[in-house]
Amino acid sequence: MKKIIALIFVAIMIVSLVACDNDTSNDNNKNNNQDHTHHFEEWQTTQKATCTEDGTKVRYCSCGEMQTQTISALGHTEVIDALVDATCSATGLTEGKHCSVCNAILVEQKIIEKSTDDDAHNWVYATYEWATHCLWCGLEIGEPIPKPELTSTAYDLQLESSSHTCYITVENLDEVTLVYEIDDESIISCRWGDWDDMTTSITIYPISSGSTFVTIYVEEDPDIKITIDVSISEHSHSYTKTVVEPQCLVGGYTTYSCACGYSYNADQTPAKGHTEVIDPAVPATPTSTGLTEGKHCSDCGKVIIVQSTTPKDYSSIAESVTFSLTNNLSQEYSYISSMTLYTKCKIESVDYSVTASSAERITLKINFMLKKTHQGNTSMSNIKFRYTLYRDGVAVKTGEILVTGAHLDTLYEKTLTYTGEPGTYTMTCESVWY
Repeated sequence: MKKIIALIFVAIMIVSLVACDNDTSNDNNKNNNQDHTHHFEEWQTTQKATCTEDGTKVRYCSCGEMQTQTISALGHTEVIDALVDATCSATGLTEGKHCSVCNAILVEQKIIEKSTDDDAHNWVYATYEWATHCLWCGLEIGEPIPKPELTSTAYDLQLESSSHTCYITVENLDEVTLVYEIDDESIISCRWGDWDDMTTSITIYPISSGSTFVTIYVEEDPDIKITIDVSISEHSHSYTKTVVEPQCLVGGYTTYSCACGYSYNADQTPAKGHTEVIDPAVPATPTSTGLTEGKHCSDCGKVIIVQSTTPKDYSSIAESVTFSLTNNLSQEYSYISSMTLYTKCKIESVDYSVTASSAERITLKINFMLKKTHQGNTSMSNIKFRYTLYRDGVAVKTGEILVTGAHLDTLYEKTLTYTGEPGTYTMTCESVWY
């Protein structure tokens, strides 16, 4: 009987110890929940803001907690719809406004009725055939202008080694175009001179001996004309040479000029083409854009190959960032040291990558390969560890990484992403009972 009582007592003590242990673990879970500090990831836009409607963005903690913020409506981007003046034949529009993003009408354009003002017409001024009139509505003002008259005496010119100038009076000179024709261009050449009020001049230069006629008339009305009889005595030209050097795209030549006023061009030389000079490429930096290689002509300055702008290069920023893990979670952990080990979490390998979005911001991605190497005497299959990320020795991010349903000796991949400033990054890890 004593043995039976003793066995019953031992059984009661074991049950009490187990119950006590379960209560302790429940208290630990409560304390863990009470000690949790939220560490939120970057904001993610879930609804973009429009001109008139607010948007929203959210961010999450690793525990599942979510925060929401409102993105204020952007407001309209005003664009002016230009004023359209009314004319004698068409209506106009007042100035208006609309939004260039959503095309909403902000200030409606109103119709302006046709105008009867003089400046609303498209005037075509009087000629010999018609009066001043509006090209759009046909309204006429006044009468056609009178035909001009040429007044001059027929010249019988005796030219030797100098030029001779004939002065011609023309009414309405600013309304007409004078032209001339030479019967025999091997005898003389002619050039228009300046005019003063109604008087213009034509200068005649001898080329060789002989006689010819110069006819001067109004281009708008060839019936209005005068003729000059020109007679040239024997003349021997004495030329001076002026060399015009070839350019990149234009050939060269030599001008031969006589003191009598006659000249001609000869001895053409081909264009020499561009002299190419390389405009070296300018590498981009984190703070400035670059340029591609180009070319230009060192003689005329023409751009042969345009240099294109290259975007800012942040690769040097990314290359300056380093990362190291100071704890590889190779330790075993248990919640009661006197009992069988509960879990074992190990980081098999870790690698990272860095990308830079500006001279001030980088994105660090840390990739873990995790393994559960011990199960213990329980069916729990999750593994979990807590980490702290430091930049230049200062903690910038803390959190926990969890793998649910983990199997022994199986590799699991987990990636942690952090966006911040460039620097030297380190991370420490510690296993968390789970």
